[in-house]
Amino acid sequence: MKRLSMLLVALVAGCASVEEPKLEEPKSKASAEGAAPKAEAKVYKDYKAAMQAIWALRGKDKGAAAAAADQAVALAKTPDEKSEALFCKGDLYWNGRGDVRQGKFGLEALQVEGISARRRAASVSDLVKKYYPAKGKEGFADAEKLVAETLARADFTDAFAIVQVTTAIAGLEFDNFQVEKAEQRLAGLEKVKGVNLFDVIRARADLAVRKGDFAEGVRQFERILKDPKIGGNRWSAVESIVKLMNRDNRTADAVKTLRAAQADKTIAPRHKEVLVAGALVPAYLTLKDYQSAAAAVAELRATKVPENDKGYPKEIEQKAQELEFSIAVAKDDLEGARKLVLVSQNAKQLGDLAGRFAGRGQYAKAVELYELWWPMQPGWTSWMHIDEMKGAVIAYWRAGKRTELAKLLGETVQNMKKVDAKRKLGCKIAAECFRTGKLAKADVDKIVAGLDPKLVRDGIPYGAGLLVEVGLYEEPKMLGEMRQALFVHQPRNIAPVRYVANAPTDAGSWFASGLMTSENRNVSNQKIGKEAAERLITDVNVIRGGKETGEGAKAEEIDSWFYVCYDEHGVHLLFEHNDPKIDEVVRGKTRPTDYEMYLAIGEGEQVYQFGVNPLKRQFDYCPDWNSPHKRFRRLSDYADFSSRPTPYGFATAMNISWDLAYHVLPENGTEWPFEMIHWSRSGGVTWGGTDIWQVSNWGHWKFEGLTDEVKAKICRVLMYKALARYNAEKNIATGGVIGKWKDTELGDPEFYEQCLKPLVEKLDAAAKDAEGEPDDATVLRLFAEVVPQWYDFRYYASELRTKYLSERFVR
Repeated sequence: MKRLSMLLVALVAGCASVEEPKLEEPKSKASAEGAAPKAEAKVYKDYKAAMQAIWALRGKDKGAAAAAADQAVALAKTPDEKSEALFCKGDLYWNGRGDVRQGKFGLEALQVEGISARRRAASVSDLVKKYYPAKGKEGFADAEKLVAETLARADFTDAFAIVQVTTAIAGLEFDNFQVEKAEQRLAGLEKVKGVNLFDVIRARADLAVRKGDFAEGVRQFERILKDPKIGGNRWSAVESIVKLMNRDNRTADAVKTLRAAQADKTIAPRHKEVLVAGALVPAYLTLKDYQSAAAAVAELRATKVPENDKGYPKEIEQKAQELEFSIAVAKDDLEGARKLVLVSQNAKQLGDLAGRFAGRGQYAKAVELYELWWPMQPGWTSWMHIDEMKGAVIAYWRAGKRTELAKLLGETVQNMKKVDAKRKLGCKIAAECFRTGKLAKADVDKIVAGLDPKLVRDGIPYGAGLLVEVGLYEEPKMLGEMRQALFVHQPRNIAPVRYVANAPTDAGSWFASGLMTSENRNVSNQKIGKEAAERLITDVNVIRGGKETGEGAKAEEIDSWFYVCYDEHGVHLLFEHNDPKIDEVVRGKTRPTDYEMYLAIGEGEQVYQFGVNPLKRQFDYCPDWNSPHKRFRRLSDYADFSSRPTPYGFATAMNISWDLAYHVLPENGTEWPFEMIHWSRSGGVTWGGTDIWQVSNWGHWKFEGLTDEVKAKICRVLMYKALARYNAEKNIATGGVIGKWKDTELGDPEFYEQCLKPLVEKLDAAAKDAEGEPDDATVLRLFAEVVPQWYDFRYYASELRTKYLSERFVR
């Protein structure tokens, strides 16, 4: 498999919300002559218009939304309107971290004279749910105080408002481990005059579910069914009971509840229809009782039509057909589902079933359905539609309908009104490749000529992603290089990586090595700004709670640097940082600072992401972005590190074995992209750039001194490791694949004789050349010819096994 990891990071993920370097664009006349005058704030005609603007602008322009809120406050005609506008202004700043502005305006909203109990309850409950939780124990105490004061007000007698506020604080009490207190609060609500018991029971049931007590949740909702005096939607209670029973693996009980609801005369026919379609049939499918599921659909079709609802029969028939499709799919009767969908022409079902056929390699049938599905799409506006489209691309490609695919991407997609410009451009680029079978830079230049550089930047990754989906890799690589050329490239930091015999492997040996000179020191001093840090905090792959930007960081806390060298065993690093609170850290009174690092084992090669906490002897995190194969091994299996305190902070030594990159060993002058963030308690700093998510900002390790003699030393170590791994494959007791396939009971002797034995004999013969101390020329020859097969023999064996089975059973 070709090298895709960096390609996918740079191209397919290129549309993610990360900061991009500025594009080289011509300066406009306005920018040349000075900044344009600031646009005047929009004036709204009335309170309603201003409030609508707040919601429309809050995700686009927070300043404009706040200005609209100020106008709403001024335009308000009642206390409730003024209070609501103030609260909405504060809510603009909600970010899950307790922004002081949210609290300020939220509390001001409560100070407006004459507001109703329900308006007060809405503000209090939102503050309790959103603002106070982020402030920890202090926020919890403030929330309880605010609720107590609110409930004690003489004018706070509205039952609905009381339930709303009490439910909110009970949830916060639950989060703060005061479960019994929360339960008692909710139970006490049942005594409030004029309360709607349905709302109280739902709140009590929800709290039970949060405890994981599904049975108690069911008991609470069953009270609604048993007592006709309790108001509320009885069918909604049935839905809740069924969901909880399903979560508690009580699907058979859920069916009984649903059957009873069908006979309940107090539940309207339309609600029964919802229960049958949304709960009863799915429950039967869970139980694999397809006959009962079909009977339930028949009952649904027999539902009596209300005289005043002329559209009801059509709705019933449509839902019945959708359920029949679900039953066919659940039974794995794809042919039956196909017959149904060819009649219904249901777009969602067409896409679903086409994807299932494609997943089984039945591409011709998938294309048949996709041909019906594709014209029904007004455009792809969500990730679900986009994924379906990618499935269609793969099916057409595998079915050999590449000309048709090019036409669809090049014509049909271009005419879809809801498809955005960047995806249209990406489809157009991919279509050109599918049409001709190849894609040259000149072809792309013609397509993007005269287009906005930003559009080209955003469209190229989408087109490259479609090509990767069908197994093309050279074209996406070329597209990635074209895209990179659109950016203004800053000079990269370069860290020379030199050969050192008997290189240091721990902090002590580094200090004694004489290598820690100013010439070899690489300093991290690029502060992460607020905007970049916010994007890093939202990275789903790494938890960065509490991390700060570097804008106000203290120099004595953020100073950090690293040294790097290599020997025949691997690459060796030492990274250090200052920490004025080192004594408190060692004693466990203060958290340590830590590192977030990125390493690519060559341009366009696998990217590794990992975190190091100096107090631990293992990675803080080291996500596996791939499954192990011939070109990828887990970093955590081939790296180790250790730390020790120094008089000024911490020093951490890390060693990375050449095993990790034996297939792409560096040559003299080879560069490996590398970046690190030192997250101190007061800010983050990087080595190469303030926004390290753009790979072009990373610094580089540059290997020096890699003579033929040094390379032979590295290859010699790896050769003997590979030979040892290969010999271990002969031992069945330790899971060796050679021993397994030779075994008459556990393996397949016929496969061994036909496929594996010739390879084993070849590798055994080569092993004789490795005996003793072969010269460098022999080592380099064996490294090129057989070391990959020795090292990763089981992957080569798996390929032979796949080929053997395909030839024997698949025609």
